[in-house]
Amino acid sequence: MAPFELRQELQKFLRETRDEMLSLEYLLAVDQLPAETRRTSALMLSQIQVSYLKLRDAELSDIRDELVKNEDALADAMNKAEKQLGKFNKIKARLDDVAAVLKLVGRVIAIV
Repeated sequence: MAPFELRQELQKFLRETRDEMLSLEYLLAVDQLPAETRRTSALMLSQIQVSYLKLRDAELSDIRDELVKNEDALADAMNKAEKQLGKFNKIKARLDDVAAVLKLVGRVIAIV
């Protein structure tokens, strides 16, 4: 299993466990237990949440690091895309002009 897959599986496990521990059924069951067990459950829930958030934070840090590493290439790609979009807009404007002329020609021909 690749590291990112392992991290995803762990996140899924922690998220599902957290959600289950926050369910009404679980909370009602824990409410019937001794105070020490309730405290232990609450501490475990807190630890699960912190672990989940740390994993998510690490994932975001990895993404940020990759973006920073590839900042120049990303900037170049965005500039190229912007230039191509400008060319596309010019072509579209020309096509719109030609379509208007053809529409006018069609009306003139219909009159003659």
